[in-house]
Amino acid sequence: MLDESAQKRYDNKEDVKVRIEKGMFFLKKGIAVFLLLFSMTGALLGCAKQPENNIVINSLELTVEQSNELLETIDWLPLGTVVSVDDSGQKIMIVGRNQRDAYNPNVSYEYSAVFYPQGLMNPEENMLLNLNQVKQIHYLGYSDNQNKQFEEFLNDYVKENNISFDN
Repeated sequence: MLDESAQKRYDNKEDVKVRIEKGMFFLKKGIAVFLLLFSMTGALLGCAKQPENNIVINSLELTVEQSNELLETIDWLPLGTVVSVDDSGQKIMIVGRNQRDAYNPNVSYEYSAVFYPQGLMNPEENMLLNLNQVKQIHYLGYSDNQNKQFEEFLNDYVKENNISFDN
């Protein structure tokens, strides 16, 4: 039998040992949960549906081939589309469609655009252009059903009002 002081030290050591074992249990459990969540995240990312070859991924710059195909087939460029109109390397972003020249209201353009990446810093820097002036599409802007409906409206509006973009 231990004296009272020795018993307290022994109980204290046993208590510390139990706490360490419990701590290790929770630490092991925490590591296991972390590893499980980490592996599930990897599995989910690996199972994500990959795009088909002919689908344009909006987060990537279009290739010259994709750009050329779009320029031959597209009716309207979505807002936010980034294009080049010459070989200078300066990119511009489409911000408006079916635009009238403020200085000559009889002249219409398919698009208004601003410098990319600067955006609209001065209203006088707003550019007017037509699709036939676009040399390359770098990035295709966001398009959903609402945009498709608006494009149909634009097509009808242009036809009904005999608007010509031949400038």
